[in-house]
Amino acid sequence: MMNPFLKLEKKLTDIETLVISLHEKLNSQNLHNNNFELPDRILIKECSEITNLAEATIRTLAHFKKIPYHKEGKFLAFKRSEIISWLENGRPSNAQQIADDYIKSKK
Repeated sequence: MMNPFLKLEKKLTDIETLVISLHEKLNSQNLHNNNFELPDRILIKECSEITNLAEATIRTLAHFKKIPYHKEGKFLAFKRSEIISWLENGRPSNAQQIADDYIKSKK
């Protein structure tokens, strides 16, 4: 009869070998796959990280239609490509400008 610990050790070794093999395959596919892209649809948290603006500021910009956005039910959604284009072409210079625009709109 085989020692159960030896049996367990063999199974763990087999699993480790399989994990290493899968890891190598995944790395080789990622290196050869030049079409790897991030998903275009993002939510407010990721938009905040990309723009370096607070989530509340992004909501305000969306409310005044100063940032490209899409509504998904009650949630705001954004397209990464549109946000990047907006940053390159027309983002307000700073948070103070956004606040000033907000105050002007309330008068």
